[in-house]
Amino acid sequence: MATAVKLERANQIHADLLNRAAVQFAQAKIMPKCSSLVDLYGDSAAGTIVVEVKSLSKTNHRSQFRKAFAQLHEYAFLHQFEKPILAVVTNQKPADDWLLEFLVRGQGISVAWLDGQNFVVADGSHTAFKAAISGQSAIPA
Repeated sequence: MATAVKLERANQIHADLLNRAAVQFAQAKIMPKCSSLVDLYGDSAAGTIVVEVKSLSKTNHRSQFRKAFAQLHEYAFLHQFEKPILAVVTNQKPADDWLLEFLVRGQGISVAWLDGQNFVVADGSHTAFKAAISGQSAIPA
């Protein structure tokens, strides 16, 4: 029973994050879209922002980011997105700073997490993603 409760909680977190991110995209004048694979994507002047949403717990940070890393690259390939801007959105800041360093600086994947009612964007994340997840119109690239 505990596993079913955890899964339901993770699904609720995922749905909430996805809705919040989509609202931010719309406020930034980026049409939020999804597919059978991709949680959220939208076309910005800088390229297509491709978002994987992950719910984090105390014990799953590394495995969730590994999944997101693989999924984002797969989606970019399968959809043949024009100039993909890859990003992960989570419900909390990653527990390990090295994960942010690896993703953002090492792999060019933007990361944002929910802090209260607002998204916090990791330093070094793509400016188009920062604008979109903050609900602000970006200056054309």
